[in-house]
Amino acid sequence: MIYEFRKYDLKPRTLGQYDSILEKSLGAGRLNHSPLFGYWYSEFGQLNQALHIWPYRDLQER
Repeated sequence: MIYEFRKYDLKPRTLGQYDSILEKSLGAGRLNHSPLFGYWYSEFGQLNQALHIWPYRDLQER
């Protein structure tokens, strides 16, 4: 099993817009490629960051 961690640095006050874009992407078939293991965003510490984790069976599936 391989986990791909994706970190996105967002512009201040754009988290709502980012969530809308992500929701559209997931609804448009992104989940057919691989399931979303987790999605988080920062509320303290390094702000304006979003983290996704996508699991894959192996590198070939990735």
